[in-house]
Amino acid sequence: MLLAMLWQTILFYTVLLICVGLLGLLVFRVVAYLIARFWPSLQRPTRIALPAAILITPLLCVAIPYLILAIYLYYPHRDFNKADWATNLPKRYEQVEDLVASHKLVGLTEQQVVELLGTPDMKFSSEATWEYYLGMTPKLIPIDGDALSLQFSNGKVVRYWIHET
Repeated sequence: MLLAMLWQTILFYTVLLICVGLLGLLVFRVVAYLIARFWPSLQRPTRIALPAAILITPLLCVAIPYLILAIYLYYPHRDFNKADWATNLPKRYEQVEDLVASHKLVGLTEQQVVELLGTPDMKFSSEATWEYYLGMTPKLIPIDGDALSLQFSNGKVVRYWIHET
């Protein structure tokens, strides 16, 4: 078992090193071409291209995954709107941050919660908890949707939390 994990780790880092090396070679060739094209009087463009490639390659190794993740995980944060909340169930996650920030949920009565958020999607009578489905928040590996849960005591919200269902 330990030996298999060791070989997996070695293989992973070997492939990673090869990919970084290929990216570095590509950056070197592009920089050398650009220097030769736009600075033809320079005798040895590799003297500038090599240090430039050494500096640029690690930046690309960080920037490219960051940009890919930022684009993949982006979603708009919208202001809370009762009508949109009631009709657009799969996109409620876009409004939940504003809902929590702009409305004091703790202390609201059950009737006030129904007026604000509508009928809950699920009620757990044994725990006096209501749950509102928020939809599938963009994540790396989305498995379950998110939910806003409200816990009641004596008919008033005592705590709330956002969690995966």
